[in-house]
Amino acid sequence: MVSQYGRTQSHREACGCCVVSPDGYQLAGTSIPIGSRIVAVCDAWHAMTSDRPYRRALTRQRALAELSTGAGAQFDPDVVHAPIASVTGRENEAIRVGPQAAAAHCK
Repeated sequence: MVSQYGRTQSHREACGCCVVSPDGYQLAGTSIPIGSRIVAVCDAWHAMTSDRPYRRALTRQRALAELSTGAGAQFDPDVVHAPIASVTGRENEAIRVGPQAAAAHCK
């Protein structure tokens, strides 16, 4: 994607994932586009559940706990809810997310 300045944008600039937008405004909460919030959770899930040269993949339970812990701080809690519900097979239940709920996902 080419910006109005004639340079190639990274995917983070193009979708608004960065904390500071390309025009210098800070983005937080719902001012971050929903697509960017979804990509952030998906990217984190993939990074945690994939083997890396420097570490083995986390277990699904540990990755779920990490997403839950980051809900409301690093990740949008409404966005985190969907993959947790899908992976745990609890799509029709209300699932608590956040640091207090993280321990439940490790069991």
